[in-house]
Amino acid sequence: MRSGSTLLETMLGSLPGVHADKEIKWRPKSTTSLHIPISETTTDLASLLDQELGSTDAELVGSKLVLDPVALSQDDGARLRELITPDWFVIHLTRSYRDVYLSGCRGVGHLRNERGVPLRSSAISEAVATAVVGDEASIACKYVDRIACFRELQLYLENDLWIAGLATNRKRYLLLDYKDIFSYFRRLTAFLRLDAFAPEVDRVVDAPPLKKLPGISPDRLIANISDLEGVFQSVERLRELLLLDRAVLSEFLLSWEAYQERGTSRASEGDYSGAVSDYTAALNGAPPNPALLFLRGSAWLQIGDSVAAAKDFEAALQLDPDNAPVQSLLAQARAERA
Repeated sequence: MRSGSTLLETMLGSLPGVHADKEIKWRPKSTTSLHIPISETTTDLASLLDQELGSTDAELVGSKLVLDPVALSQDDGARLRELITPDWFVIHLTRSYRDVYLSGCRGVGHLRNERGVPLRSSAISEAVATAVVGDEASIACKYVDRIACFRELQLYLENDLWIAGLATNRKRYLLLDYKDIFSYFRRLTAFLRLDAFAPEVDRVVDAPPLKKLPGISPDRLIANISDLEGVFQSVERLRELLLLDRAVLSEFLLSWEAYQERGTSRASEGDYSGAVSDYTAALNGAPPNPALLFLRGSAWLQIGDSVAAAKDFEAALQLDPDNAPVQSLLAQARAERA
């Protein structure tokens, strides 16, 4: 909730081949045309998304799941986890809880970036157009009890930890912090197996469809903000300790060149299966690259999969027809296949 998910969803939804719209809510207290309500009676979330988002020929279709600051029971959590099947991509977006809390005090609202790429999500577009964005003069300043603040931050952490649990036995899970949306967006599209070097990706980063709301001083939202800073800092340390493992994050967000380099290192050590995995990740993010196809094909040959090797060598020759080493290994792969 209030993690910047609308910004990220609209950025992804602005890319060719992607259709992202609406907001999945678990047992919401109230709904609008923007919401896709789900509960323990929901049996097939994929079919529900198809129904709610409409027919589309997009390669990647999705929405965002928003957990309100309420406790998920063990049964609720288990049922919701069943609806998110292991073959889905899951981007777990998290954000400083202080920022999330202050955003809640401010209220809902998004602004269209008039100089940005078109906002192609129809339900979100309607919500943005009709949103009442509060300014500093219209927002009531309030006092907040420290215990009440801590309990709400605790719910944020519990929900974040539940989402992090989706990484178990799932290869398509990515943890991303709000502050990294723009710096990692190009590599995020590679994680989603989109073309990370498409000009459209650069345009979305340079001119996103939404823009930030004008800043409001925290002490205009909460009169006793200084009393809460210790609470924010304590829970933030827990968030960083339990969630923001930068080593894990960087593992998912390696550049394609880094994947290629690691694949070559693994191949030199005899780990050809690992090399194939890394070369595949590199190919998902790289521009058309006969050298990478040659490397992966060579690793396939070492594993003994001459069929996969031949396909890679044939694809490489389509890009570089006169490459003699590729021609030689293709002949070898075909001979082994025969």
